[in-house]
Amino acid sequence: MGDEMDGYGNDQLSKAILEMLHMNKLTVPHRTRPQRYMKLVYQFLDSPATRDLTNSEGTQDQSSRSIQDPKYGTPGWIWFNVSCLKPSIKTAELVFLHKTIHPEPLTVSMAVRSIFVVGNVTVSESLDEKALTLDERPSSSYDIFNVSVVLGQRIDDMVGFQFSYTDESGSLVLHEALTQSLYCLNTSSQNEPLLVVYQFHQHDPNGTPRTPDRRQQQHCRIARRSRRQLLQEPASKESSSLECRLLQRYVNFHSMRLDRWILEPPEFHASFCK
Repeated sequence: MGDEMDGYGNDQLSKAILEMLHMNKLTVPHRTRPQRYMKLVYQFLDSPATRDLTNSEGTQDQSSRSIQDPKYGTPGWIWFNVSCLKPSIKTAELVFLHKTIHPEPLTVSMAVRSIFVVGNVTVSESLDEKALTLDERPSSSYDIFNVSVVLGQRIDDMVGFQFSYTDESGSLVLHEALTQSLYCLNTSSQNEPLLVVYQFHQHDPNGTPRTPDRRQQQHCRIARRSRRQLLQEPASKESSSLECRLLQRYVNFHSMRLDRWILEPPEFHASFCK
């Protein structure tokens, strides 16, 4: 981290804890075995159709920081990139395995905010807040946060959501507890945090699932083809269909002076369908 942290004293540098975890395609098609929480989802739904996870996939880039800096306020956040999710996906929940219990009563405040890129990074007001008691284990062993409100407000410039946390005193950020002890932020672990996204088919009044019409089917084919071609095609190239155009916004952390917080990747392409 030496070059990125030039200008920081030893005391400040010793406090600079930065982890960048790449979580690509967290859903089951890209796993050797299902994540434990997803097993519970399958058992609840109990339908062969629900095991087709082509409707439940996305790409996440997660970062967390614990560097105190007045420009960015009280540290302590986890950022999830949802810009690559299909527009038809409207429901999502963030799932953490509550691995350990804090020895003393302690409450952590959690908040979900949208992140936009309009010349610079802009974070919205809190969309959802929740108090988490660390000395009590939830009955399911999971802390589950409904982040559907973020997907419902997706617009062209939105690239993801921020999951921030502070303790009840407002001064201490339990970075180590959240990233190492309380939650398992490890991409090789079956207990890693999971963003579960859902796409529901509309039903008719009789309860029969409605078959997607031709336009919907065409849109899905275009979206799948666009994702496959994303790494090979220039960012400015558009889909030939009039129904959907795949657009991209290049986000460079260095130009936004965020490279001291986010070391890898130095940039990414936020994509969306319009």
